Amino acid sequence: MRRRYLSGSRSPAIVLISAVSLGVSRLNLGIDFKGGTQVSFATTKPVPIGDVRKQTADIGFADAVVQGRGSLSGKDSYKSYQLRCARSPGQQSQLTQT
Repeated sequence: MRRRYLSGSRSPAIVLISAVSLGVSRLNLGIDFKGGTQVSFATTKPVPIGDVRKQTADIGFADAVVQGRGSLSGKDSYKSYQLRCARSPGQQSQLTQT
């Protein structure tokens, strides 16, 4: 009988702690919930990440996050990249036309 009361008091305490934790630290919502686009692409030769960031900014996505994937080739060059950006509806056609 004592264990039942002990378990019955622990459950609400855990729920309360969880609710307070979510309220204080908030959830880290990824691209699935915030919206936007994620693109992965590969190149035939290693390309410096700075060049990819410059080309991304040139087409209007200066706030995009560009990450090199895989093994590093040279100082800052990769053959595979991942691009994440938030976009407005008007920018959809711009990305598909280039």
